[in-house]
Amino acid sequence: MGFWNWWFRDRSQAPWGPGPPILERIREWDGHEPLVLLDQESEPVDEIPFANGALDGILTHHTRPEAMRDQGRIVAGILGMLRALGRTGKERRRRALYRLAMEVPVTAYADALIGALARERPVVLESLRAPARWLAETATHREPLKLATILLGSCGDQEDLERLVTLARHDEFTLFAVVAVGNLMTDPTDVWWTMARNVHGWGKIQVVERLCGRVDDRPEIQDWLLRHGCENEILPEYLACFCARAGRLARALATERPDKELLASACLIFRALLSPGPAEDLGCYEDGVAAATALIGHLETQALSPECVELLATLNEWLESPGPAGSSTVTPTDRPGRSDPWPARQALGWTPLVREELARRCRNLLGPSDPDRVDP
Repeated sequence: MGFWNWWFRDRSQAPWGPGPPILERIREWDGHEPLVLLDQESEPVDEIPFANGALDGILTHHTRPEAMRDQGRIVAGILGMLRALGRTGKERRRRALYRLAMEVPVTAYADALIGALARERPVVLESLRAPARWLAETATHREPLKLATILLGSCGDQEDLERLVTLARHDEFTLFAVVAVGNLMTDPTDVWWTMARNVHGWGKIQVVERLCGRVDDRPEIQDWLLRHGCENEILPEYLACFCARAGRLARALATERPDKELLASACLIFRALLSPGPAEDLGCYEDGVAAATALIGHLETQALSPECVELLATLNEWLESPGPAGSSTVTPTDRPGRSDPWPARQALGWTPLVREELARRCRNLLGPSDPDRVDP
């Protein structure tokens, strides 16, 4: 009897606990000091914690969707509980939904859930609005709050924008708030831009990637992407090519006298494009030749900062790899199993002659380190 008394008592207790809801804490947060969440405090001290949004970022950037198993079963269970909760609003159903949401990362089934909700009748979605808002305003754990955020994007309305913009301030929830706003609004561009300016880690990566696809007719956002979009606390490599393309980097550098802030930002983007990393690099950037040529031209007219010197050295090394820049011979790279990247790059304008000329200009800016390499 002791076991059954314990079991029923445990099931009768609210699983969201006594602490303040996360949404309330973010509303009161100054955005500067780290905001440690309830279930982060309970993580084992001997384990290296993930940065906010890191696990979801890894899942979305480095895991194939087919690797996320059992989506159908999870989605069916959640939808069944939501429909029942929408009909009755009983406390035990709220607890059951909350516990289920804590079992599996929402990222693993979010797309499947959004697709299933899109097939629901409007009357059903309307009945889910109150449970979604209750969950958003009550959750003290990350995964139930992420579920609520996804739900608000499918069954919410304009009243929920404040909740979503608030949640997006914390990197752990930015991805889900961005997706929700994209589902809720016909044109989420301005809201996404607001979100992008309020985060600095994985959340910024997630929102800027999506924002870059909506700025063709927004020169003010293109300019922001070049000056502020790439820099983040994780890796600028994730966003460098996105910002170079969407921000029209080559066109911005084609002006006669770009300001110092733009040049410094362009150097940051180029350093990221030249760094081996998890995203597209300079060899994938369609306007790379034009942007590099313009940037070197501007650097030739001014004193070089240590960052610019480092960039020029790295660019020179890239131009001369895997063999002499002026060689037209296809040379295998020095990495086993890797094919020569230059044929594909040459199709984007990185011809041997272009590489040789740009490398020569880089070396001249860097100064002679070896008498045998002084250019005439």
